[in-house]
Order: sequence, then structure tokens, then C-alpha cells
Amino acid sequence: MLALLEGKTHRVYSGLSLLNSETGSRDSMVSCTKLRFATMSDREIETYIASGEWQDAAGAYRIQGQASYFIESIEGSWSCVMGLPIRELYGILGRAGYDFIPA
Repeated sequence: MLALLEGKTHRVYSGLSLLNSETGSRDSMVSCTKLRFATMSDREIETYIASGEWQDAAGAYRIQGQASYFIESIEGSWSCVMGLPIRELYGILGRAGYDFIPA
């Protein structure tokens, strides 16, 4: 998987949906982030695989760990790549009336 991603740009999508069980209203959104991996040597790929960090990770990498060494550029939400786009979550909950600003 890493050999397919290295040296290329790919997109990561995370979706959110909030359902109000009282009213039945729903607010949904999708976050998309473009990520470019640097070219990686066979040794770098083998070392990353040996670390085991890739296990149970979508795309066979975790941006918050050692894979960040190989991220050349990112356009969009870093937290989307982690699996929960925080800014977008804040927005969807705000539209539903949740107030996160302390009084």
C-alpha cells in the first residue's frame, strides 16, 4: 500500500452525520483532504512496516505517527486524515445548537 502511495497525491474522506432523535432532523457533511507522500526508499518502507504502526490504519499509515516523516504536503484537514475532522465536527454541532464557548 505504501509503495502505491509514495510519491503521489491521494485524497482522504471522512464523513459526519448528526441526527436529532427528537425532531428527526439530520446534518451531514464530508471532509476531503489532499495528501502527498514523498518518494520513499525500500528501506524506509520496510522500517515503517516493521514498526507495526500501520496495523488497523486505513490506508496503511497513521499521519500522527512515523508516517508524518513522509508527508510532503497536506491540503485540508489534518484531523480528517486521523479519522475525525474536528473543525467540521465543531461546525456541525454548533449548527445543532451546542455552545462550546464558556460563559
